[in-house]
Amino acid sequence: MLLCQVELRSLEENNNQPTYYIVGRYGFDPDFQPSEDVWINWQVANRTIEIAATVTGRRKEIHVDGRTIIARMNETEKAQFLAIYPDGVETLARGTSLFLLRILVEAKDKDALFQIQAAIAENEKLLNAQKQLPESV
Repeated sequence: MLLCQVELRSLEENNNQPTYYIVGRYGFDPDFQPSEDVWINWQVANRTIEIAATVTGRRKEIHVDGRTIIARMNETEKAQFLAIYPDGVETLARGTSLFLLRILVEAKDKDALFQIQAAIAENEKLLNAQKQLPESV
């Protein structure tokens, strides 16, 4: 099973490691390549903020036992996963492996990223940050 996540590097760090926000999940590889530009349109606090970003890397992970993935998912993550794969949780629960493709992007305009983080903080909305992904892939 394939899951692709586009992850935007935040301005925050955790133990000197970058923190990423998941900004897209797909059941296919959109084929974004390093140095390619993408636009992220994010609806926060009743306004759309558009962020120009550059792909900085692709990280490919193979998770052998899907049961461990399901155990780590919260209810929101399960719902998002089920939107892509309607029988995905059940399939992974049977032990099916998962190929996780992480496409890492970085905002060109740090001010726009700051606006996103400030709007989220004001509205007390939390994003699931992927902590401690390596800087290089």
